[in-house]
Amino acid sequence: MRVELIRYPAGHELPLLLDDDGMPIPSANEFILGRQQLKTNTLTRNARELMPLFEWLEAQQIVLWQRVNSEKGFSEAEIVGSLFVTLRRDRTHGKIKRLVVEPATYNHRLMTIASFLRWHFNTCLVGMSSEHRLRERIKENQARIASWFKEGYISAAPTARASGSKSLSHQEEAFLLECLDPINGKGIGKNTKVPTFDKSATPAQKKKRKTAKESRLRQQALRHRNLVAVLLMLQAGLRRGELLSLYVEDIVISSMSQVNVIVRPPDPNDIRRPRPEIKRNARTVFMSPSFARAVDEYITEWRPVLLDLAEVDNNYLILSGGGSPLSMPRLNEIFKELRAAYPDRLPQHLSPHALRHRFTQNLERGLRDVGMEEGERKKALAIMRGDNSLESQNVYIEAEVREQANKVLIRYQENTMSLIEDVPF
Repeated sequence: MRVELIRYPAGHELPLLLDDDGMPIPSANEFILGRQQLKTNTLTRNARELMPLFEWLEAQQIVLWQRVNSEKGFSEAEIVGSLFVTLRRDRTHGKIKRLVVEPATYNHRLMTIASFLRWHFNTCLVGMSSEHRLRERIKENQARIASWFKEGYISAAPTARASGSKSLSHQEEAFLLECLDPINGKGIGKNTKVPTFDKSATPAQKKKRKTAKESRLRQQALRHRNLVAVLLMLQAGLRRGELLSLYVEDIVISSMSQVNVIVRPPDPNDIRRPRPEIKRNARTVFMSPSFARAVDEYITEWRPVLLDLAEVDNNYLILSGGGSPLSMPRLNEIFKELRAAYPDRLPQHLSPHALRHRFTQNLERGLRDVGMEEGERKKALAIMRGDNSLESQNVYIEAEVREQANKVLIRYQENTMSLIEDVPF
């Protein structure tokens, strides 16, 4: 069982869930087709979240339509005692890798499968007359299953603690930027040293000199790219998909420099997998003069070095070492290399997501310092982050409150201990 992406000529993509024989699973794909308003990556994740359900149905020899459309329905032992156990397992290519998945992964599976079963029951009821003898029985079974799924969710850890653990400390943030300084930074691994040659060089030496110079320029361009990519996530709060979807024209350098996050139709020439997407609201984020200078220098001096290596011209801002648009796996690999290079100075959760948490944490602290009320801070955070929900900002506000409370607590404890430091224990 696998998920396959179908690509339309206009650039749109649609995932299909295929069985072990490579044939589409009709009910699952009809459900996916009805959710095309969602982004491709979300639909692909939904299709993968349905896989454990169909593996379970096959193992139990259950024909879903027959069971939904019958008086028998599903029992609590089947759903809670069997299906939910299957959903907790981490499965890759049908094999169990470890005993359980993370609570968030399990909850996502529950949510998607609950939506799918609700859709399946409703599809059955729509085709049934209002006077059919099984109609009420089917509706009762649907309600019971919905209640079992609702009770099956696993409570996550406290949100404030979770947010704090995903962010960076001030020291980690400073060290990361120090590492990525294109001129004086530590970089990732050893810097490439360019050999020097005598003026009376042979043709072979001249060719070697040219190759070394090109290698040096490429490495320097990549250092500037890495810095700009991190700054756009750390200081503008961009998500991975937003960063990798930026065009050069989305950067406006002026007296009020800005980054424009624009939702565009899919690019038919974008062959990256997974394709970066902008899942939230379009918005404009202003840049400070020093921030804008770093981005402008990359665009005018260093991006062309990378673009010269591309087989096909493109207008994307963040490029790979070969000049093509940078992919999400490669972006993740950069952070993996950083964590491996400096395990004692950078946290193991360092990622694009951690940078976005740090951006939100810094912004929330700044808004609090200028005296903005909590309700207004929520609105400001939602605008700057491109979110629709004000409630989703609670996690960051609570994290900042917790951090400030902890600082006060530590000072209180230190002051108290200073009163008894001369008392023998």
